[in-house]
Amino acid sequence: MFIEIIRIIYIQSYECTFLNHLITEEKTWPVPNISPITRACVLNWVLKINGNIRSPAGVQFAVWYLDILFTTVRIDLDKLQLAATACYWIAVKIVGPSISAKSLVRYSNYSFQIKDLRG
Repeated sequence: MFIEIIRIIYIQSYECTFLNHLITEEKTWPVPNISPITRACVLNWVLKINGNIRSPAGVQFAVWYLDILFTTVRIDLDKLQLAATACYWIAVKIVGPSISAKSLVRYSNYSFQIKDLRG
């Protein structure tokens, strides 16, 4: 009985200490510096180009990359489609199936060139 009480006290003490540690170490993530409507338009573009490939993981990774990009740099409105396409292109190269830069430029209705996408 005594050992059980000690064990319960130890566990409760450990849980409290662990929770306090997590709270003090918690970091807040920066909010993307883009409006929700603009972000939705960009994500719709990613979904549109994904329609031919059907890679849910590619979309998920592309959105993660875009959100990281939006929180770290300011992107001009005229470059959002290019940035989204580049993030998607990188994502599908990692998780597959891959798509050619030429196809992505064609899907954009030639709003940018292959050399813009490559770098």
